[in-house]
Amino acid sequence: MVPGRRRILFAGLVLLAYAALFLVVVRRGSELQKDEIHFWPTSLLFSRSLIPDLDTLRNYNELNTPLPFMVFGGVEHLFGWGVTGGRLVNWLASLIVILLIGMPRRDGAWRSCLAAVGLMLCPYFVGAGIYLYTDMLAVLFVCLGVWFYLRSRHGLSAAAFILGIASRQYMIAFPAAILCYELWASWKKGFSVRGAWVAPAVAAASILGWIALFGGLAPRAALTAQQVSTARAARIFPDHGLYFLACVAVYFVLPEAILFRDWRPDLRRWRTAAACAVILILLFAAFPPLENVEYPIPSMGFFDVAVRHVLPDFWRMALFCACAWICCLRFMRTGLAGVLVGMNALVMLKAHVGWDKYALPLLAVLWLLRSEQRLGCGDEAGLLSARSG
Repeated sequence: MVPGRRRILFAGLVLLAYAALFLVVVRRGSELQKDEIHFWPTSLLFSRSLIPDLDTLRNYNELNTPLPFMVFGGVEHLFGWGVTGGRLVNWLASLIVILLIGMPRRDGAWRSCLAAVGLMLCPYFVGAGIYLYTDMLAVLFVCLGVWFYLRSRHGLSAAAFILGIASRQYMIAFPAAILCYELWASWKKGFSVRGAWVAPAVAAASILGWIALFGGLAPRAALTAQQVSTARAARIFPDHGLYFLACVAVYFVLPEAILFRDWRPDLRRWRTAAACAVILILLFAAFPPLENVEYPIPSMGFFDVAVRHVLPDFWRMALFCACAWICCLRFMRTGLAGVLVGMNALVMLKAHVGWDKYALPLLAVLWLLRSEQRLGCGDEAGLLSARSG
């Protein structure tokens, strides 16, 4: 089948699937589900005007940056569709992400389709595409940021990352990872000022504007109301970063191995693998992700809930540790992808709650890199730097 027909066939199948998903969104009506119970009132707060005033931006009662609420509120202001309007925004955003990842390419049609399937296997992707959650816009913008970066469109990449940070603060991990990766590549070749690292630096610095506006990492009203310990700059949660690595293994590394069957741990580097295992065992012993200590829901997402049903705490921690080890083996020598995983895990140290869903933006980017054939196990990562130069 010629590439053009493959694209038409893929787009048609995706649109059919999303038409069914659209019906699910509409049939849910106006009854609020889960976090919509507080996300929708905040969106209504931003629906009073297309351009919110400073008081609204500083004092809304949510922890994440306001762009999703501004978008949901803007749709309500213009069309008055209720919560369905915001859900349709997420539906459209998830559709764009799937097309971005899965649209067949000349050098590997089925690879792209399988990458899209891999992302859709994550239950949080479908859920965030149906409900009025703030995650899907963040996922869309970081995917666009990486997509533009791979094509050396650094200005557009920075703009997308800035919008991503305006949707969820922890999206800073993506431009920060690219910045570190490109600075390292530039230093090895002889340091020079290049758009490949200047653009992500500018994007990452955009979080300073939100910190200045809020007087902290989030609106003070939300930090006070939800009693979030991360209001203290020195507070970190190592257990959240460890659980994050385990989630990346479950939602990406294992599905990738099943779908593509072309990755195996490089156990020839057994000393490195053994050292990594020892370090992880010590970290899990010191900071076991047993539950969310300072959050009213003790479980940390679907993976944690499923394992709780079959394993006691000791073996649950052992499984999490094994999954984190598999994740580290997969991304230990994969250039930008490894830096992205590491930077996201570091950012999760500041997350006030451990949750599977927080891995969703990284999962989408990893599947995008897999689709673009930029997720190798050796020196293939150098292709990224060469292309972005």
